[in-house]
Amino acid sequence: MSFIRRRWPFLAFFISLISYWISYYQIEGWDQLRFVLRQATEGSGQTAHPSNSPWAFDDFGTAPTHFGIDRVPRNSSASAWSELLSTGEKLALYEQQPSGDYGSSSTTNGHPAAFPFSGPLPAPADIAPGGKLGTIGLGGSVPVGTAVSTNNRVSRPYDPRATVRVASFSLAELNEQKLQLPSVLELLTQILSHYDLIALQDIVSERDDILPVIVDRINSAGGTCDYLIGPRVGRGDTFQQYAYVFDVKKLETDRYQLYSVEDPDDVMTFDPLVAWFRCKQPAENEAFTFSLINLKIQPALAEQELRILPQLVSAVQRDGRGEDDWILLGDFGSNGELGFNAIANSCRPALHSIPSTIDGAATRDNLAFSQAATSEFTGKSGAFDFLRKYNLSLQEAAKLSQHLPVWAEFSIYEGSDPGRVGAR
Repeated sequence: MSFIRRRWPFLAFFISLISYWISYYQIEGWDQLRFVLRQATEGSGQTAHPSNSPWAFDDFGTAPTHFGIDRVPRNSSASAWSELLSTGEKLALYEQQPSGDYGSSSTTNGHPAAFPFSGPLPAPADIAPGGKLGTIGLGGSVPVGTAVSTNNRVSRPYDPRATVRVASFSLAELNEQKLQLPSVLELLTQILSHYDLIALQDIVSERDDILPVIVDRINSAGGTCDYLIGPRVGRGDTFQQYAYVFDVKKLETDRYQLYSVEDPDDVMTFDPLVAWFRCKQPAENEAFTFSLINLKIQPALAEQELRILPQLVSAVQRDGRGEDDWILLGDFGSNGELGFNAIANSCRPALHSIPSTIDGAATRDNLAFSQAATSEFTGKSGAFDFLRKYNLSLQEAAKLSQHLPVWAEFSIYEGSDPGRVGAR
């Protein structure tokens, strides 16, 4: 008893320490043995971490793991920052704040319609003579298309339900072997489910069923997705495919307007893939329509490939459709915003100083759009830190990709003016 009386302060401290550890920490994975904060329960007074639900967003439509929460409506009484963002993240996002006021499916029973996977879609003769996929060269040859009216400029208040999230994700040489790794398919389908439309790069599988497998998994979990996939492009032994995965409840596309941009001078290693989309909820004459330019820049050739971006955008604008809204997205192959310098006068990047790699070291992925035309941009954009969202190590995340998905939000109404952001 005398031993206990002399040492009771030490015993009390040790018991308190054990109690604190049990209350706030849990052992995560014996193979890696690390400690993470325990998720708080309701009524505990502690801030809870977001669930693994792909739609665990806050009142602003963003999750704490989505870096780059640009802004909220000026008339909102809610805080612009999530309670769970670190000080460093808040500072990074604060630097990103721009000024100014903020104010027919092709599926059957939810399954993708059948069409050639490894090659371009055959177009009818009245669109592309000879039955070939419509292509457009950087030199200026264009297919005949259908003009779309852009004379529907209407000012509307910001409504998070009347928006569409467009994203880009570099899959870092996705093939059937990678897809067979434990948890990779499940992780990928959860990530894709965050977005209404996502452009994918770096699919290198020799099989044609890799994207149908992914989309079927999404739809089996309650999704309503379809996809577009382009031909294999590249040079030498280096080839890849671009693709788009989109929610058919929110978007429709014209499959005959899917085309690769021809590069007669072979400046770009991977010919970009262009697709056209229209939001489905508004009337056709009010719906936001846009062209997506999906690209991947080779890092070793970034300087010469980035210089051709103005010609690339110009070629897409002359593709015969008459579409004024274009979104350039993908892997720009260089850090920072260097990739946009060539078209800085007319281009607005969605992300500013937000890392898009899993180690946080570089901003290689981004979205950009016409500064003059795309007033549909709501001002919200970011990079999805899926490591933090799903509590992954760098090694676990790298099994899927070294890149983070990047995204931007747009109004579903053509010419909407939620904050005059796109017109700046």
